[in-house]
Amino acid sequence: MSEWDPVIVASLGSSNAKGKFLRRRRARPEQGKRRNQEAYDRFRKVAGTIRAVATVSLVFKSYFKKFVATEWSLHEMALNLQHEIDEVLGIPPVDETQESSDRLVRLLSLHPSERSDDHIDKVRALIRENKAFSNYPKDTQTELGKCLIYQKYEPRRIIYKETFPPDAYYVILTGNVLVNVYDENPETGARFKRTRAELKAGDSFGHHEIIEDVPRKSTVICKTTVELLMILRDDYEQIIKDPFFEKRNECLDYCRSMELFAHFPCHTLDDPSAQFRFEFFKKGKVIIQDVSDSDYIVVIKSGRARLVRRLQQECQVRQVRPRSVHGLMFSSRFPTEELRKDLATILRPHTAAPAVFHDRRPVSQLSRPRSQVVGPRYVQIAEYGVGNVMGLELFLNRKVESMTLISDECECIFVNRRHFQKYADSNIKSICENMASTFPTGFEISAQLHEEKKWQDFKKATIRQAVLNSGRRQLWS
Repeated sequence: MSEWDPVIVASLGSSNAKGKFLRRRRARPEQGKRRNQEAYDRFRKVAGTIRAVATVSLVFKSYFKKFVATEWSLHEMALNLQHEIDEVLGIPPVDETQESSDRLVRLLSLHPSERSDDHIDKVRALIRENKAFSNYPKDTQTELGKCLIYQKYEPRRIIYKETFPPDAYYVILTGNVLVNVYDENPETGARFKRTRAELKAGDSFGHHEIIEDVPRKSTVICKTTVELLMILRDDYEQIIKDPFFEKRNECLDYCRSMELFAHFPCHTLDDPSAQFRFEFFKKGKVIIQDVSDSDYIVVIKSGRARLVRRLQQECQVRQVRPRSVHGLMFSSRFPTEELRKDLATILRPHTAAPAVFHDRRPVSQLSRPRSQVVGPRYVQIAEYGVGNVMGLELFLNRKVESMTLISDECECIFVNRRHFQKYADSNIKSICENMASTFPTGFEISAQLHEEKKWQDFKKATIRQAVLNSGRRQLWS
């Protein structure tokens, strides 16, 4: 202790106090180094932040000096800014695009004349999930498979510009593109470019100008790495455009042959306000989600369609377990694609007792009270066949409750209701009065379901009693 001041040592008192004092003196150099390192780390973080802010500011300043920046839309400017900032700051770009199928690239690398039927079937199998192709019939997909051309573009690459001649139709496999158009400021009259839409995988573009035979109305630029399927104009016109107009004329002729359009000026259906269109719906697909809020009159050209309604809580009948008895079927997810096979058996015309469906669950999940209602239920209200028309009720200003129109492999023709009302005369309104349907109310549906359940219970009890009586007679005989 000779090295310490006697006064300090004397003031320490006990040996424990001396040990604590010595440990603190030894730890002071290490604590000082740690504090210095923490301060240095904080300085580096602040300096890095200042450097990043200064770099971004310089990039923005350079963009204000570039004349080319005035030709960009805001989305396009943000895309280019992000690219340059990532390069200056050393941030590696994140590639979120999916890797292209090597098999599809290898198949489409063959010249169209070298593609066999087997190659085309494989191409169809690889692109059948694409939304743009899934809507075409099978024979159209086969013809498209013969002329598809695979292309891949890097980010910020321009696919085509405004005023270019329409030479191809494009379908996006992976990635995103921006559709830019010129607009005019109503106050200053200055023209500027804005992004009208952002398209993603499954979308298509470039066909409107081919159909209308006009130059390109917009500029399309790649936002990310993009994989495209290109169809040349001649192939598109031969496979899609010409059959489209033939089909359109066929649908117009079909409307002219109907009694509903006998006194209607069908030449007005070519007007854009008519929104005249036709579409084929697969079995189980929803045609109109809510008919009470629909703007169209729907004509069933072929096949059938079903009108269903979700039951209110007070209209739902109580059931012991999921089952199918005398047309009763249960599903809480109706209408969906999974119930396509059940539709043919569970749905019945509105003249019979309404069909009700509920969720089918495993036996292990059915341990619940007998009187408990499990999930929402749907009931079929009506069935539409060839030549039937849906939507005349709203045209006649009748009250229509919320219902859903579901396809059963049908082709539909759509006409805007307001356009139809604009040219409808007294003869057409009289025909609509005869063709319009009257739908049951919720109270009537509930009463029908109650009577149906009473009949089922009575029939079940009668059969059980008959079986018991038969068994007793055999026993005593």
